Amino acid sequence: MERKKTVFEELADKVSNPLKITIGANVLDFDPSNPAEVAYVEKLRAEQAAYDKCGAEKVLAQLWTPDQAQPQARQRQKGKPFSEATEIYLVEKTLDNKQTTIDEKRRTYKDFVAIYGDLDINQITKAEMVAWKSREIKRDLSANRINKRLGQVNDFFNWAIKHGEYTASDQSPCEGLFVSKKAKLAKATENREPFTNDDVKAIFGNGYHERFFAPDHYWIPLVCLFSGARREEVGDLLSANVKTVDGVPTFLVEEGKTKDARRTVPVHQTLIELGFMDYAKARQEAGHANLFPHRPKGAGGRSKEAGRMFRLRLRTDCQITNTRKTLHSLRHTVITRLHTADANPAHVKQITGHSSEARGVHFQTYTHDIGLTQLAETLNRLAYPHDFASLRLADPTFKAFFAKEKTADEKQAERDAKNAQHLKAKAEREERNKDKRKKDNKQ
Repeated sequence: MERKKTVFEELADKVSNPLKITIGANVLDFDPSNPAEVAYVEKLRAEQAAYDKCGAEKVLAQLWTPDQAQPQARQRQKGKPFSEATEIYLVEKTLDNKQTTIDEKRRTYKDFVAIYGDLDINQITKAEMVAWKSREIKRDLSANRINKRLGQVNDFFNWAIKHGEYTASDQSPCEGLFVSKKAKLAKATENREPFTNDDVKAIFGNGYHERFFAPDHYWIPLVCLFSGARREEVGDLLSANVKTVDGVPTFLVEEGKTKDARRTVPVHQTLIELGFMDYAKARQEAGHANLFPHRPKGAGGRSKEAGRMFRLRLRTDCQITNTRKTLHSLRHTVITRLHTADANPAHVKQITGHSSEARGVHFQTYTHDIGLTQLAETLNRLAYPHDFASLRLADPTFKAFFAKEKTADEKQAERDAKNAQHLKAKAEREERNKDKRKKDNKQ
């Protein structure tokens, strides 16, 4: 015998669109074509006294008719403009983000506004973010870079949802759009390789002066080679932070990639002989706050240009085409060689600012109380089969260079002054045109 259909199943035969049904004081979304939802509503009917009193026929009378049961667009509340909302978010994030991270996020948000305009954030849906991702892919950005920028927008929307600013959905419009999972990207990313002796001879041999004619080009690779510091750490050094402490020439890394990055690093004897301390002193005496004041503080720090030139040196001058060898390989080279020289693992860790999350047996004896003299002795065990004396410049302070080259701050001040003049001239022109229109109207 055929089972008699329930009133909800009969309704499902007639209507395929989602409906709204009132049961007591509750208004529920109900799709009669979904068996699970049918079962749920039937359970409510059995449990709720209000439903029992009104009865099935009365409930059916409250349902929309098929011609009324059309999908309706979700009503969006008016939200803040994207630029305003992201700025509020960035102000809060200054409490736990580095300034470089804040600046990078702000650039990403400005890029978004440049493409889509300053939209109400509740008008931004997955469609806009899919288009954004497609545009990023067409720009030939790496998967890591695309994901990083998507992540910056995603972080904002997650914050906006939690703070009630984004009400268009309870899910970020960036959700599910990442190019690949982080685990896959990490697996696909090849580790850097250290440089061989032949590599070091080629890189720091003939042609080094000609390729690396600017102070950052010249000094950053050398400091990395004899300290294991990261490129950005060296590029962003302050002049005042290169000084002698307890009789040991040092430089202070104030911040970096990890929480262990802040550290005082002895200056290797080879760098002293090449004139690195003289260069730092010259910058201090010239009133330059930054060690490389001619470079602006961009997304890659003040060392971005040095990284580009080093890449040219590798690929073009030295024909080192292994993509796993980059400027960051200098850091791997230092760590590898110090361990090969049986250096104290705790010393190596403190010199290089290695993350304390590393759990290798070499780092289990790490302490923060190692003296600078001990660290200097360890670092000076680092040696390469190459004569670096040939690299010493007649003027390691780059006096002639800075006599011609303006600092990044001076260049920015000039641009600001020109822009101010332009705006002033524009305002005066508009005022003259306004006065002319008034006279013409009177005539």
